[in-house]
Amino acid sequence: MKILILYSSKTGTTEKCARLLSKYLKSENSVVDLAKAGEVNPNEFDGIILGSCIRVGRIPGNVKKFVEKNLELLKKKRLGVFLCMGETQDRFEEYLSNNFSKDFLDSCVAKGYFGGEFNFDKMGFIVRKVIKKMSEGREYPSIKVENIRKFAEDFERGS
Repeated sequence: MKILILYSSKTGTTEKCARLLSKYLKSENSVVDLAKAGEVNPNEFDGIILGSCIRVGRIPGNVKKFVEKNLELLKKKRLGVFLCMGETQDRFEEYLSNNFSKDFLDSCVAKGYFGGEFNFDKMGFIVRKVIKKMSEGREYPSIKVENIRKFAEDFERGS
């Protein structure tokens, strides 16, 4: 099986998770930034995994447009989706259903919460200040490596 891992990342966490996922998959795979997806033909792949960051509860517009434009093609592939976000896992299902169609989600053999991290160096001044203020007294989010490993197994198994 040949797998395409497409991701959209604002501060680098989703890219980091996509590359880590690539190492856990046993199948041949390619990791591609969705912004450069025009350079790759999804028809050449048996499976497609879409990774997205969440910002203020929403996926980026390019992710939404990609899914809407390619839904019929995506449904013919082994399909998976993962999210990276600063929120805890208990909000994962809510963010999936608020951002993706039921049709898309029902077609996914694997859905993953990969956690997140705050890359303060890549944030603007105001965003950095707001995040730090909102996070006072709370533990910072972290990448959930075990979730990534399990997602890879589930995706390749098809369940």
